[in-house]
Amino acid sequence: PYPKLMSMKKLLTLIMFIGTFSVMAQQPQMVKWHFSITPLSKTATYTITAKANIEAGWHLFTTTPGGDGLLIPTALTLDNIEKVEVQGETTNTGSVITKEMEGMGVVNYFEKEATYELTFKNKGEKRITGNVYFQLCNDKMCLPPTEVKFDLNLEDKN
Repeated sequence: PYPKLMSMKKLLTLIMFIGTFSVMAQQPQMVKWHFSITPLSKTATYTITAKANIEAGWHLFTTTPGGDGLLIPTALTLDNIEKVEVQGETTNTGSVITKEMEGMGVVNYFEKEATYELTFKNKGEKRITGNVYFQLCNDKMCLPPTEVKFDLNLEDKN
């Protein structure tokens, strides 16, 4: 009546699963996000700004990462889509690094810091919620894509 020993395949799967959680748990420490919202006019138009401070050795892709088509562009999305009207797509500013990567082609990314923005017209919301969707990479690997939520108050911005 000894318990069945785990097969080697199951053991390796378990180790990989735990390792994935370990990597994912570390990811937020490699990039710190700061969110703000700015009114653009008296017509209830605002810009959400997501500023990323990136740990040395890691990078975030631009909104147009290039490469072989498999790279994840960084993007801001809003949850309140029935009460806002998004004006265009996420834009980015910062010192873009454009580099030929072996096997990937020409890629566009940021090191140290980057700023992403999304403009929208408000249709009556008091709070704007959403997320930034991104992928962190270094010279050897890319971590799984993730998102960080934000919740911004509009009441004191008018």
